[in-house]
Amino acid sequence: MNFRSISGIGIGAILVMNLGLSAPGNADSQPLDIYDADAVLAEVAPEIEEQKGAEDRYERINIGSETSRRMANSGLSVQLRANEVNPSSDFSRTPDTTIDVPFAEREVATSDTESVWSTDSPDSAFYLSETVSGARFLTVLGSASASTSYEYNIDVPEGSSAESTQHGLTIIGPNNEHLGNIVTPWVRDSQGNDVAATYEWDDGTLIQRIDTASVSANAYPVVAQAAWSYAYQWEILNKTVAQNRYNLQDCFNCYFPVNGAPAHFPFYLESLPLTVTTIPPFSADFSCIMGPSTWRDDGSPRLQQLEWSFMADQGHVDGLGSSISFTIAPLWEPGAPVAETFSRLYVSAYIVNSNPLGVPRSVYEAGAVLNWTNFANNLNNA
Repeated sequence: MNFRSISGIGIGAILVMNLGLSAPGNADSQPLDIYDADAVLAEVAPEIEEQKGAEDRYERINIGSETSRRMANSGLSVQLRANEVNPSSDFSRTPDTTIDVPFAEREVATSDTESVWSTDSPDSAFYLSETVSGARFLTVLGSASASTSYEYNIDVPEGSSAESTQHGLTIIGPNNEHLGNIVTPWVRDSQGNDVAATYEWDDGTLIQRIDTASVSANAYPVVAQAAWSYAYQWEILNKTVAQNRYNLQDCFNCYFPVNGAPAHFPFYLESLPLTVTTIPPFSADFSCIMGPSTWRDDGSPRLQQLEWSFMADQGHVDGLGSSISFTIAPLWEPGAPVAETFSRLYVSAYIVNSNPLGVPRSVYEAGAVLNWTNFANNLNNA
């Protein structure tokens, strides 16, 4: 088994879920070499290629020696570990995670940011790269003969489950804790057409299925993304989920600590001209569009949940296609009465830009975590 270690960083600041992806492609171009990641991404997913930064691949992906890569032939195991960022005793991150990619067989090339792997099919390739919020897995289908089903084995505790959310799948542990997120899949052919894809969860195995029925022979390669992002959490120990919802609807910007946030709870597709002060008087563009929000109340404080998301707008430092989601879910101690049900804030994000603001990833994450710590503190102190 081959190991890759990725230290993930964070949550980033305001960021998506709908991928604002530009349409590339040239039907008359020469066939692309699926192992040439730079060329494939420039053609099929230019927003990824354009958002690459100088500080990418070698900072947290340990690719091993040339000898070990040459001898590797037993699959890929990706070890993701989040940095230790703990500005508050109430803050915690999702645990370290291992994701096995059984169809990846041998590292055959490297690009500026991607580790490129051959697979168990000569008609597909696999790209691995680190993102600010976790890791990105890209499977490249070179022809109609390539498999349309790909499995990832995720090391989670027994009894874990996957819950479908606005941003993909949230992995829930046996104690109702968030273990991480699988970002909504996107798949695109070389002519810029979106291709349908779904996720399935089967007891620790994520299955990505791609429907290539509508893909013409000259629209290959097809690039399919699956991405893992960390979740960060804060305890809100004196409010139920419903109480937090009431406060946010009553005065959103009284609690949400980002410049430009409205007083009302944002409505779907509302433009939010958010900014974050970096070095006074300078500020960075974190403008967003409000995504869907959902409220669930099944008659008990332990069956309540509030969720909403922001999608990066034009100019956002994290890049189009980035997103952030917020979930407030119930929290209680085992054996505690229902009256002692409080809440927990979860924040997770997917960040396209590999080097937002041009600062080290650890600095970027620390600033984001501090910001969301302030959000949790505001809710706690209401």
